[in-house]
Amino acid sequence: IKQVVILLMVLVGVSFCEEAKVRVKDISRVIESRDNQLIGYGLVVGLRNTGDTQRSVFTEKALTNLLKKMGITPDKNDFKSRNAASVIVTMNLPPYARTGQRLDVSVSSLGDATSLSGGTLLMTPMKGPDFETYAVAQGQIVVGGVSGKSGRENYKKNQTTSGRVPNGAIVEQVVK
Repeated sequence: IKQVVILLMVLVGVSFCEEAKVRVKDISRVIESRDNQLIGYGLVVGLRNTGDTQRSVFTEKALTNLLKKMGITPDKNDFKSRNAASVIVTMNLPPYARTGQRLDVSVSSLGDATSLSGGTLLMTPMKGPDFETYAVAQGQIVVGGVSGKSGRENYKKNQTTSGRVPNGAIVEQVVK
């Protein structure tokens, strides 16, 4: 009789296990498992006369500060070209990102630049809501739009003042 009871218990247990086909991930969520949004202010250089004009004072100030840190003291009259632009850089830091991991960033013009096509984003610290640096972005910008002029015609398709830097950010520290 003991053997029959054990056999019944095993059969009931097996049939119960087969009916319960709910996965843990379907009924639960890890609270810490979410993206973190990062933002940074950066400069794009190498533009073909499509960058910010002298009306965008913050671009001039940012370039002056950058060059001073590199040991060059520029004169205000040195900034007459339109080959640089101020940008806001954004990205999502995925959960469980590791130090050294590369991620894509989005770049959007902040001033009056007409195109970021052909530009290079200079080293930009990417900060979280706590203003700690979690990644650093830099690299060649890929723009999905096209613009051009010929004689009396202006041609624009899609957006040329925003783009992406594929694998442009390197994670510096993980979110705690």
